[in-house]
Amino acid sequence: MLNNEKNQLKLLTAVVTFNRKQLLIENIRSQLKQTYPITYLLIIDNNSNDGTYEALVDEKIIGLSNVYYYNTGDNLGGAGGFEFAVRKAVEYDCDLICLMDDDGKPLYSNTFENLIRFVPDDITEPLFLNCLVVNDKEELSFGLGNECKTIIDAKQISKNGLVHALCNPFNGTFINKALVNKIGYPRGDFFIRFDEVDYFKKSLKSNAFVGTVVDSLYYHPSTSSMITKKLFGKTFINEYESPWKEYYKMRNSLILARENGTSRIRCFLKYKKYLFGMFLFKIKDRNLLKKFIKRGYKDAMIKKTGKIINPGQLEI
Repeated sequence: MLNNEKNQLKLLTAVVTFNRKQLLIENIRSQLKQTYPITYLLIIDNNSNDGTYEALVDEKIIGLSNVYYYNTGDNLGGAGGFEFAVRKAVEYDCDLICLMDDDGKPLYSNTFENLIRFVPDDITEPLFLNCLVVNDKEELSFGLGNECKTIIDAKQISKNGLVHALCNPFNGTFINKALVNKIGYPRGDFFIRFDEVDYFKKSLKSNAFVGTVVDSLYYHPSTSSMITKKLFGKTFINEYESPWKEYYKMRNSLILARENGTSRIRCFLKYKKYLFGMFLFKIKDRNLLKKFIKRGYKDAMIKKTGKIINPGQLEI
């Protein structure tokens, strides 16, 4: 049982979506089953063209008293969608803001209730608190650090049910207005990739209360097989995606590295290592992929952000 103060916290949830109406509906259904009441449920639609709004109407989700639908008017990418979500959320009278993407969902009906147990009593202090993100095999979807790969691992490294200073951000992530006031909004200019990493690291630097609650389970499918190889004492990871996604991955990761003091030389070496990995794993269409990664590297060095490459784009 939660104490009276915890029971009275106003929770706002915001889910960012683009052209994944069925997954979005599954997410919302899971939210509506939560044992902890959701005061406001915001749907941030990145201008989907697959009939998302109509599907929400058919499912009678649009029209529920606590559901608020917003169309951004353009595809802002995941990063832009989360910036839009947080900007909109702070307009509401809420104590907690929960951020999530459309391809994940609270795994159990007590997911949010279990997380709220760990919210500090002083809600005016900055907060960044995460669910434990798992796949359908009771493994962690993304891991927590280098060695923590399963639910059992997470419980072993936790202290009284909390893993301090480690998170898989924007997958059942609870923040509050105090955090937003201190570190600002997510970086919408990244379009996709590393906006969540940036926000997490800024939260750590701000001395916010940061951690993952191991009994608060949030489902997200694993996105990579994470095949690794070692050569010359260095570890290479096969996590290559579509060329347009690799552009943003390279650009945004190196922009953050530069902003955190990494030299141009070290950034160049990271870029070269990433290119070498394509040959090591015998990636198909690597010449095309190389062009996008090279463009990402060049734009990172001049700190060029924004939506530069369109989703699915195959030429530069």
